[in-house]
Amino acid sequence: MERDHMGARESRVPGSRSEPVFTEDDLNLVNALQIAPRASWARVGAALGMDAATAARRWRRLTAEGLAWTTAYAPEYSLFAIVQLKCRPDRIRQVSEAVCTYPSIYSVERTTGHFQLELWVAAGDLGALDDFVTSSIGTLPGVVEVRTSVGVNVYADGSDWRAGSLDKYERAALGDADQPAVRPRDSGRLSDRRLVAALGADARRSVVDLARDTGMSATSIRRRLTEMTRAGRLILRAEMSRQAAGWPILVTYRLRVPPADLDRFGATTTKWSAVRVCVPMLGGETNLLMVAWLPTIDRSLRLESEIARSFPQAEIRERDLTAATLKRMGRVLDGYGRATGFVPITVE
Repeated sequence: MERDHMGARESRVPGSRSEPVFTEDDLNLVNALQIAPRASWARVGAALGMDAATAARRWRRLTAEGLAWTTAYAPEYSLFAIVQLKCRPDRIRQVSEAVCTYPSIYSVERTTGHFQLELWVAAGDLGALDDFVTSSIGTLPGVVEVRTSVGVNVYADGSDWRAGSLDKYERAALGDADQPAVRPRDSGRLSDRRLVAALGADARRSVVDLARDTGMSATSIRRRLTEMTRAGRLILRAEMSRQAAGWPILVTYRLRVPPADLDRFGATTTKWSAVRVCVPMLGGETNLLMVAWLPTIDRSLRLESEIARSFPQAEIRERDLTAATLKRMGRVLDGYGRATGFVPITVE
């Protein structure tokens, strides 16, 4: 399957005509910053065929409207987990609002299916995760059932995903190698943690601002940013309202894949444009979770057919449609996927 097979741009029409829709220039700008989140506006503009001032002005408009943003985080925690909650119908909204306030719950989806809420949690170890689930999340009024699974590895996550609107020459001008970063389990230096925290809400903050907030010298900041991003210890990413950009449908699949096929499944499916997240998991009857962004609901059938053709031994055990993304990598979102707030990510 070609990289753009499931993301045909002609279908990018969000459901509500009253809501903003990305122009081609908007999408190109987000795509450029997905590739090079801290590139200068002169470099971005040159790749996109516009001047630096125009690129900067368009980005300011997108961020002011909550339609796009950048963020940074360090995969320094020992494990990540997905905690699913089944709630009483009359308490779903209250529980949804509550879980979005927890710093260690960095993403929240409200979904169809048996469990109405899916929480992505950063935890230091299994003990910390167990304590958090049993003492905090599991005791929220209205929660009647909890299911937890733990990530084993990451084949791809949102930082690897690309909008796919730029051609190979534009991508080359931005230095896109299309190589997912290695994600080490390393707590790092204290100064690094301060730097990550200072970048969390905006990965494009100036070195001057970062120096003021961290107490580090500008030279040290530039060196550490280069070292950490190259090593995969600092992840920078550009995000956007998927509805405005033309991917209003989010489907989460839980599959049972023969263990011998897991690596090949990850290597193959993460080249498909529809697949945004692919992670092997421990817990329950499934061993792999896959998240797809799609322009229309019927595209999910095409994706499932492609999985069946490529991996006939893989079995899709569950498929949940997201009704609302409430939080993504610390960013609180409204019903149209626009950023309305930010909760800095911490490790439980």
